[in-house]
Amino acid sequence: MLRVSGGFHRDLDPQTGQVIREDPVAPGIYLATQRQPDGRYLTVEYTKDGSVRVAYWMNAACEILDESGKPTQDALVCPVDPGKPHLMILVPPPIQNLVPSALLLQEGNLQDDFDEDGKTEPGYLKTTGSGGNSGGVLAVAYWPDSRQAKYIYTLFGQQGGANFLTEDLLRFTLR
Repeated sequence: MLRVSGGFHRDLDPQTGQVIREDPVAPGIYLATQRQPDGRYLTVEYTKDGSVRVAYWMNAACEILDESGKPTQDALVCPVDPGKPHLMILVPPPIQNLVPSALLLQEGNLQDDFDEDGKTEPGYLKTTGSGGNSGGVLAVAYWPDSRQAKYIYTLFGQQGGANFLTEDLLRFTLR
């Protein structure tokens, strides 16, 4: 079971990066897995209030399986680092009947200290942007020694029209 042990949601000033508002994240269950006799894992992700967000089948490599048991994409957060060169996540299309797009997170050492503990962690990172008007960061980190999930971090902002900058951090413990 992967539990949220804390974290924050911050609204930042898009010009200065200064914190305007910060709300703590309450502890709770993030995801639970149950190994089946055939080697698959029944995986359940939970919302902040503890209700089921989604359930799916996953293999030992943290790949989400389709109805026939074939891998379709990687799980964004795995209880233990899957040790892959990248993670591929499918993003639903904005309009029905279009194919989903792929979001690739590259493996590496996260040196930007997203969780503010002064340490470098192994993990996966994706940066996005569109012509200087919007952009963001998505990072998933693991503890260097145990390779267990440590945190997921997102930063997203937009300038022009509706200016905003938000930052989210979920810290994990594995039980």
